[in-house]
Amino acid sequence: MKSNKAKTKFKASNLELQVENGQVVAVSYDWWKFVDTIGGKVFFNSYVYSASTRMHQHKVKSKLQELGIKIDFEVEFREGLQSPEVQSKIKNLFKHELESK
Repeated sequence: MKSNKAKTKFKASNLELQVENGQVVAVSYDWWKFVDTIGGKVFFNSYVYSASTRMHQHKVKSKLQELGIKIDFEVEFREGLQSPEVQSKIKNLFKHELESK
């Protein structure tokens, strides 16, 4: 995974990981978000959408570990973390954890 000069954006084939100002976001194929920072916590969607996204998930997990970034919660949602419905479900399911920063 190659990084830009600011060391905040990492790209691979059809994969982008952004780490900036406490926010972590990873997107596969420019639309399927599988890592997001919600309420200051890093969520990793471990749903295997396809063989390609499985490889993307593995690469991002490795990069996050290399950067010393902890995944706070692993979830499984087919829709991806970009979905407003999934965002709402996460905020409801993890309400107490998100409130206690």
